[in-house]
Amino acid sequence: MAFSRPRSAVLPCAWRSFALLLGAAASTTGCYTYRSVAVADLEPEMTVRVELTAVAVDRLRNSPNGERRLLEGFEVGGTVASAGGDSVVVSVPSNTPTDPSMRAMTFRQPVTLRRSDVERIELRTLDRRKTTWAAVTIGALSVTAAVFAIRRGGEATGSTPVPGGPNEARVPALLLWSFR
Repeated sequence: MAFSRPRSAVLPCAWRSFALLLGAAASTTGCYTYRSVAVADLEPEMTVRVELTAVAVDRLRNSPNGERRLLEGFEVGGTVASAGGDSVVVSVPSNTPTDPSMRAMTFRQPVTLRRSDVERIELRTLDRRKTTWAAVTIGALSVTAAVFAIRRGGEATGSTPVPGGPNEARVPALLLWSFR
């Protein structure tokens, strides 16, 4: 005899949707954190987010080099290419539209910023605690979904068709028309 659970023991659709939404939110939470860093402490290959002054944003928006598309509000994000005494060069990734038959490519465009252009620089670092919790949450939701599916026997929750009856056969109307 097959084990069957009462209908009340099954999670309602709203709760399943909530659990799925919670899992999606946990998976999209950033596992990276940003902390402020001084310009003097910058080294090449650091991943940073630079908040710019209004003057710098205006200069980049009116630049003939197309640096307008690299801005995200008042910020530019990328990798430090070099950090000198009075300027910082940030290598910003940019996706340029190419031919649809070609693979999409990411190019890195250097953006030179003066120290007076920079409001704040934030260093991107991996947050191990957030990453661990996100992985545990996703894993637990995956195991719960698998156990739920196994206990349900993998069967659909809808109605089952009545067995028997003739097989359905469809013949094109043109073939039914007899030629005389």
